Amino acid sequence: MDKCSALTADQVGSFLTELRVDSICVALGNSCVRESNCRPALSETGTRPSGILYVGRIDRSKKIGVLLESFAMIADECSSVNLVIVGDGDERSKLEKDYQSLVDRNRLKFKGWLWDESALRACYEEALYTVSPGYGGLNIIQSFAYGVPIAVPVGENHSPEIEACVDGVNALWFDKEDVSSLAKLMERFELEGDAWYGRRSEISLWTRNRYTIEGMVSQFVKVLSLMKSRETKLSSGNVI
Repeated sequence: MDKCSALTADQVGSFLTELRVDSICVALGNSCVRESNCRPALSETGTRPSGILYVGRIDRSKKIGVLLESFAMIADECSSVNLVIVGDGDERSKLEKDYQSLVDRNRLKFKGWLWDESALRACYEEALYTVSPGYGGLNIIQSFAYGVPIAVPVGENHSPEIEACVDGVNALWFDKEDVSSLAKLMERFELEGDAWYGRRSEISLWTRNRYTIEGMVSQFVKVLSLMKSRETKLSSGNVI
């Protein structure tokens, strides 16, 4: 029997062995970026950045406190590193108050939501890497679109976009809700900073080829076309 299935790349192998399928469409990963925005965020001065960036909601589920506590642990030792938080939420006021000393020293900045792409790109240009202290989702794809690697926790209930993370290639993993583990990862990123910055174009191009709105839409169109073709065959009596 003719069957049409829409799958992610990771699922194709198991479905090929378990199901009798005549057509398989590999749905490119969920994305929030257009092809035109998949460009490496490179410093105009040519020097590699040292900042840390978080983009997303500031609420309990995102566990921003883990990120801030880890940064506080390494802030004095890594004196050139700053942390920028882009986003907003019901925990923002409390966190700003709890870490006021870092805010006063201009080591921690809360920028709120940034809707302008050029303003957002500027934040990625100043960041060596991004962090997802809680579960990761489309923030992973956005970071990769700019060529910026990400730190993600092991053991979180991540969204499907986590399949884009390749340890040591575009991401590094730390232990879930472990402040010390993330702090050590921050030190590692800083130590390996030149190498990570050198991969920026490669990470961005990889994302452009796999995770864009245009690519996602084209696969849905292909699935619908195959479904329509199957319905035509069924109505004509050509499929048993």
